[in-house]
Amino acid sequence: MAQAELKEDFEKLEKDIIRLSADVAPKECKAFMRKEGNKLKNKIKVALKAGYRKKTGNLVNGKYLKRGKVYLYKPENSYETRIHFAPHAHLLELGFNHVKSGRHIAGRHLIGKTQDAFAGEYEKDVEGLVDDLTKGW
Repeated sequence: MAQAELKEDFEKLEKDIIRLSADVAPKECKAFMRKEGNKLKNKIKVALKAGYRKKTGNLVNGKYLKRGKVYLYKPENSYETRIHFAPHAHLLELGFNHVKSGRHIAGRHLIGKTQDAFAGEYEKDVEGLVDDLTKGW
């Protein structure tokens, strides 16, 4: 019984936070997502430069590594920032079969590892944003 009430309270809190982000402070949320997208992009760039010593085309130099636009998805009232990579980034990330030699080149999963490591920092930043937005309430 107590868990059901606690679950309802958390659902209500989640809906309030979503309403706060979408209705009360959309500009602040978009700016926050842009800033977080740039942080992640810079962390990925550092990880790629440290991970690849051989020439990998334009993957490491940042010509193709860009933070995309911040999107708001209306049904869930959720924001998303996309980061765009080089067209061949998935080959180096996930691995591929080399055509001439016929051997398999293993992927290094540097982008995925960096995104997983960034998740904890992102949660702290979101908590800080929620604290800042709820000061006036």
